[in-house]
Amino acid sequence: MVVSGRANVVRLLVALSLLAMANGAISYWVLGMDYETSYWRTDVHIASILLSAAICLLKADGRLPAFVRNQHVALAAAAGAVLLFLDPVPTPVHYILGVPLLALAVNALDFAGGYLTGLLSSRPMVMLGLWSYSLYLWQQPFYKFVYDRDSAPIPMLAAVFACALASYYIVEKPARGWLNRNW
Repeated sequence: MVVSGRANVVRLLVALSLLAMANGAISYWVLGMDYETSYWRTDVHIASILLSAAICLLKADGRLPAFVRNQHVALAAAAGAVLLFLDPVPTPVHYILGVPLLALAVNALDFAGGYLTGLLSSRPMVMLGLWSYSLYLWQQPFYKFVYDRDSAPIPMLAAVFACALASYYIVEKPARGWLNRNW
């Protein structure tokens, strides 16, 4: 009973993610919207979350195809996605092919070999993971400086890290500690 119910949920998640990807491609190719107008919208970006959820449910039910459980799939899928996000590849292809590969890569990490899990568990990667939310919050103003005001990217990257680390250690980490102690 649960598996058939989940099967319907997986079908729905895949259908909705395909519609979201088609929405982005049509907005970009047919309606002529630029990258930010077509791909920064929630109704298009949701495809990555929906696809990842569908793959996760298939994994939980033991219904992933055998090839996905190969220890090299996560790395291959991540590498393929990165290549698809590089520049001469048309923007819709980034999202039609790159996003599903990233969703697959994330969900295939459970089966990855020790070389990949060891790298992702290394101290520098763990620290980058801890700082990632602060980096996410601070990157946009500096992105604007680089692309709208032609600022040099390396000093802006250093400024992003400086602001993010200050934000993490002065605000985020103490606030999280306080919340964890009191709730």
